[in-house]
Order: sequence, then C-alpha cells, then structure tokens
Amino acid sequence: MVSVEAARTAHADGIGRVCAASWRDAYADLLPDEYVEANLRTFYRPERLADEIEERRDEPGGWLVALAADENAKAASQTVVGVVRDDRPEAGVGEVSALYVRPDRQGEGVGTRLLERLTERQREAGVTDQSVSVFAGHDEAVDFYESKGFAADERSPATEVDGVDPNCEAIRFTQEIQKSE
Repeated sequence: MVSVEAARTAHADGIGRVCAASWRDAYADLLPDEYVEANLRTFYRPERLADEIEERRDEPGGWLVALAADENAKAASQTVVGVVRDDRPEAGVGEVSALYVRPDRQGEGVGTRLLERLTERQREAGVTDQSVSVFAGHDEAVDFYESKGFAADERSPATEVDGVDPNCEAIRFTQEIQKSE
C-alpha cells in the first residue's frame, strides 16, 4: 500500500535518492551524463531539499512523497518510492515541477497517485490551470501526461544547469483543472 503525504525534512534523503535513481534511469540515453549529474548536484542534494522543505512549510505547494512499507527494515518503517513538487508560479496557476517514481516501482500507479493528490491540493487552492515541462524524446513522460489530460502547448530549448547545455528541447504541457469563475 502506498500513501501520499506532505514531505517533512526527514524525507529529504529519500527524495534525493528517488530523484537520482529516476534521472539516471530515465535520461541515460536522452541527455548528456554531465547534464544529469549537474541537475542532481544543483537541485536534489538532501541538504538543499531539507532546507527547501523547511522554508516552504507554511507556504502553498511544496513536495509530496509517496511512502510504502520498507520490506528490508527490521522494524515497521516506510520508504519514499515517489515524489512530486507542487509549485504555484502565480495566482491560479499550478505547476508539476518534478514527478519521479523509483524505477523499480514504476507501473504500479504511484505516479498517478502523486499527480492526483497534487491536483487535488491545487484545486483546493483555487488553481485553474496546470502545467508541466518534459524533455522532448522522453516518450514515457509524454504518454503519461497526455493520458492524464495534458496537451502539448509549446516547445523551447531546455535550460542549461550549472553551465551544462542539455542540447534538447523541453515541451510544456498544460491542462485546465477547474473552470475559472
């Protein structure tokens, strides 16, 4: 059984592990290794994640984690198997700025549960439009978001990170999640 909840600073290591495993798995044949590692260094270090979780504790959005029983632990405990980051760049607009599921847990509905919970939170906050960006060529992500009602909106060069150019495009997908009044 997988539960989804707001991340706490204690989840930072697990978030970092899920993101690292997912980036290295999903982008191995799509993006330069230097770009993958630059993203992991820049955005997914556990210390940075813990600070971000703490700083955003009283703000809308933030990280959500999917937790599952840790079968390797001697005592009852849970491990992070998926993550999603809820951003609100402006009033009425929500962004799925990161959604990753541990490679060995993909295909079990974890990503769907995370997206559903994020969308529910955004609707409750009055968000009407939702977006996500995907690297061009990442067919699994494109298929996932299209199956959830997103439609391709625009293409642009993917952003450099730490001076490393990914040499690819990003596709922005959008969807309306509730009618504006």
